[in-house]
Amino acid sequence: MKVQRVGRLAGNEIVLTTKKPGHILGILTGNQFPQGVQTTELKCALILGEGLAAREILLDIPLSTDMLKYQQSTPTSVSAGGIFQKPSPSDDGYLGIFLFKDQIFAAETDYVEDASLEEALLLIKRHVYLNDARLKRLRQEVEAMERVLEYVGPKRKPIPEATKLIVYQRDNGACVRCGSRQTCILIM
Repeated sequence: MKVQRVGRLAGNEIVLTTKKPGHILGILTGNQFPQGVQTTELKCALILGEGLAAREILLDIPLSTDMLKYQQSTPTSVSAGGIFQKPSPSDDGYLGIFLFKDQIFAAETDYVEDASLEEALLLIKRHVYLNDARLKRLRQEVEAMERVLEYVGPKRKPIPEATKLIVYQRDNGACVRCGSRQTCILIM
């Protein structure tokens, strides 16, 4: 099974980041909900053509209001007609579309079995949690770098050249820790 992030929710819009949104939009626009289920219409811009001939079409994507709340804590299927479906008769694989923490994921598999849904949900969670952990580490590294760059600590006077020469002669030009006569970097 292959799971990839294909878009995100941005307010009342769906922003797809995949270069081939056809199957995904087909599944999303095919959603139909029973009478009485509260839905929210999200907009998705689709660009047709290139250059001056390009034009934008806004598609209405109906999603259940409960689904939008639930996806904040658990990956939620938004695939119409079932969890995994064949996007078109010519395709060999199955596709499932999921929301999790305002991100849109496509899960593709060659065949559907009993554990396919569980595997897709776990892969989606793993993707989001690893990305969150990576961003957290990156933020910490940048904060540490900024603290170092902004540090204005006490300035000490440089060691006088005469003192350096006396220490060099005293130690016979060798490092007192390792005995090397090369330049050593003292790490404490």
